[in-house]
Amino acid sequence: MPSSTQSFEILFDMTNDTGANVVLEMTPRIPGRTTKSVLLGKGRGISLVLDAGSTYQYTLLTDNIACQISVQSWSDIRFPASSALSGSGLPRGLSCKSWQYC
Repeated sequence: MPSSTQSFEILFDMTNDTGANVVLEMTPRIPGRTTKSVLLGKGRGISLVLDAGSTYQYTLLTDNIACQISVQSWSDIRFPASSALSGSGLPRGLSCKSWQYC
């Protein structure tokens, strides 16, 4: 039986459940180009429509922490920002590498 080759979309729902503002930035950065980013206040969220199975790269920024987030999933993802900043409880389909800076 042939399998379906039709592409479909998923939702990447990110909520800022931290006590501070966070910035979600599209990466990788390309020299000389403007980077797309969104500022999320406390309790705010954003829903991004992604192609299922494709890999997307984002950076989550706070005052002193940056997390590189890689998203690849075949189903919708609910993502609290605190899970990336703490390094635990990441939803399936997400990986995160974080570092602190001054």
